[in-house]
Amino acid sequence: MKNFKFLLGAFAVASTALLTSCFSSDDDDTPEAPNVDIVEEAYSVNPSANVPATFTVSKNTNLKKGDVVTVTAKAKENKYVDNTLTKKVKLGDEKSVNVSFVFTVAPTTVVASTTATTVVYVGEDNETTTDVNKAENVTIADVDVKGISMSIPAEAAVAAGKTEGGNNFSVKVIPTASDEEQVDADEMKEGNVDAQTLTVVCKPDGAQFGENPVTITIPAAESNGLEFTARNGETTVSGKSSANSLSVVVPHFSNWDFILKAVVRNYSEKVTPGSTKTMNVSKGNNKFSYTSKSGWNVNRKNVLVNSYLVGKLGDSREKTRTVNSSFNADGDGVVTYRVNQKTVEFDVLSGTSAAFHVTANVGSEVEIVDVTYRPGHSGGNAE
Repeated sequence: MKNFKFLLGAFAVASTALLTSCFSSDDDDTPEAPNVDIVEEAYSVNPSANVPATFTVSKNTNLKKGDVVTVTAKAKENKYVDNTLTKKVKLGDEKSVNVSFVFTVAPTTVVASTTATTVVYVGEDNETTTDVNKAENVTIADVDVKGISMSIPAEAAVAAGKTEGGNNFSVKVIPTASDEEQVDADEMKEGNVDAQTLTVVCKPDGAQFGENPVTITIPAAESNGLEFTARNGETTVSGKSSANSLSVVVPHFSNWDFILKAVVRNYSEKVTPGSTKTMNVSKGNNKFSYTSKSGWNVNRKNVLVNSYLVGKLGDSREKTRTVNSSFNADGDGVVTYRVNQKTVEFDVLSGTSAAFHVTANVGSEVEIVDVTYRPGHSGGNAE
């Protein structure tokens, strides 16, 4: 009897040890969640123009944030004020960078009379160089400069005889003529703005009309209180703004750069989290896609402010594009992630009362929320 009790007790102890060993083994053998990295989207620089052109990008591979690339556009026809345009672009968070160029046809001439006259530029019937909203592949935020005019004094015919251009006069404007470096909106900093926005081309260059100046007028909505100057070489004159126009009195014909005088204030950034999604992954690359928004808008349309913003931020068109990406995993698992959209807001303030509020999308970022182990070998199923 004693032997039976001893054997029963020994069996109980052995069973307990065996069970403990089994449970302990299960815990030790449970695989850990795999390591998962996001394969970052490569940068791409995408130039376009409103006319047939060829493009050169100084560097378009192995790009990283902070790099500055130079983009050159050369028109295929030799009939523009400038047949080659160049832009420097600093790379930021947005991986797909659009760079837009606007070529302007050289001015057509208008014969001046012996009395004071006004020449009005109405744009070419078959051209999209000034009414750029209708241009193929490029939209420049309602930068429409049709209707620009210049007043020519009565002495025009006499003075023109002393110039190479005879008595033929012309006027044209080049929108977005800024040579400022293009950046992402998140690179905008609060501070003073002293930016070239438009160039008014008056031909023949150097024509003077005795002691009489020339007045250049640009129709421009939302201009009340706006501060700007016109510059030609070392000569700078102050402009005058009203509710619907900008005007400046200049001493002679030439190329006059319109300079916006403003300040950037109230800069802020915002990240909007996207909805949470899950995806099964296996060892290696696991492809998935998401949408990203880019582009900007401004609450009021003004030709100088819009031209400044286009020169600084690039194409204004708000776009939603599909980004193809992948998760790189070293094992089987489930990835929980979300796509966050980044936006930037700031104000452009000019003169006594002109205020413009800008909202810009600055790309999307994929955030991995959690990774768990999953048995099996099937991957790439997003939920």
